Amino acid sequence: MRAQVFKTVADALHLRPFAAAAGLRLVLLTYGAWQDAYFEVKYTDLDYSVFTDGAELVSMGRCPFERATYRYTPLLALLLTPSIWLHDTFGKLVFSGADIAVGAQVRAILLHRRVPPGLAMRCACVWLFNPLVLNVSTRGNFESLVVLLVLGSLLALLSTRLWLASALLAASAHLKPFTVIYLPAYLVCIDAEFADGVAVSRRRVGFGMSFAICSGVLGAISYAWCGMPYVHESLLHHITRADAKHNFSPYFYCLYLAPPHTLLRRTLAIVAFVPQVLLLGLLSFFFGRDLPFCVFLQTLCFVSFNKVCTAQYFVWYLALLPLVLPSSSLFFRPQVQAAIGCVTAWVGAIVLWLGWAHQLEFRGHQCFVYVWLSSLFFLAANVAVVCNAIRYHSPAPLFRAGRLARQQCFYA
Repeated sequence: MRAQVFKTVADALHLRPFAAAAGLRLVLLTYGAWQDAYFEVKYTDLDYSVFTDGAELVSMGRCPFERATYRYTPLLALLLTPSIWLHDTFGKLVFSGADIAVGAQVRAILLHRRVPPGLAMRCACVWLFNPLVLNVSTRGNFESLVVLLVLGSLLALLSTRLWLASALLAASAHLKPFTVIYLPAYLVCIDAEFADGVAVSRRRVGFGMSFAICSGVLGAISYAWCGMPYVHESLLHHITRADAKHNFSPYFYCLYLAPPHTLLRRTLAIVAFVPQVLLLGLLSFFFGRDLPFCVFLQTLCFVSFNKVCTAQYFVWYLALLPLVLPSSSLFFRPQVQAAIGCVTAWVGAIVLWLGWAHQLEFRGHQCFVYVWLSSLFFLAANVAVVCNAIRYHSPAPLFRAGRLARQQCFYA
């Protein structure tokens, strides 16, 4: 009886951070509605208007791609149709709820890897109370839905449900095509019986076929519904995209200087993928067996070297950061100075970039070069984070060789 009481109290204590995180998001949603109603500068992100406009078209029986700049899966517009006939904050509630679910998945994955419950909860709080995460979801961006599917795939893999893991990974790639970068690392990880990460095995072939089938089904549904606009706007656009607007990526300035609608700009847009492909391949080969750490590094490198890099993309790797904290000595003596240096450089680079971007966008000063130099500094800060993360990481393979069902713990 006493043990049951202690368990009930412990479960209640574990729920308190999730309740607090949910309450904080409701406060921000309420504040956002007030700011949207009374201020010229809106709290709601412009992308949310694109989503809801697409949902309105769907509710009228039309294609969401009739809305200019709608470049997402039409299934997202279908999901958000209650925002039209129920309440316009429905989508924000869904995205904020996904935030909470991601926190629960982080905790579940860490517990599955035998991380102590208290530490697992603190790591989940790194996500739940992150100011950037709070801002992105309550302003109406769906990045948390993407990471929810990715973490769900990792959790399914830990339970050796390979078909479910591949289906969830395919669903995440349908929402945001970038998550296809994880596929090679998954293939390296799932069959630890093979020392060679590129060897063909039954599990790897099955996982790849399942991923392809699920991706094909989702793509076929979208194509049958919307036709070629889906292919051009949701898929091909991300390959040929040459966005010359200032963003955290150093590529923006090269694309800005290249004449618009020319072969030079299109070539630059495609060549920009080369460093990413090389880095992602190397990370898959060397760290694929330590899958959570590998996908964290892959995401950080992909975002850092992407030709378009905005603050909402940071959410992609911030969701994976809590999974690697227990296996890192970066935040303990004597390495804490390196951690402080990385955090200071990362935050400082963002502040520096925001300062020059403000001068450019709101003051009208022609300071593109300074924005570009700030982007280079931010890239260098991200590279420093990657190098230190690798240096102070304690490898923890997801599966032992020959024992797919037994995961390696961080504290073995």
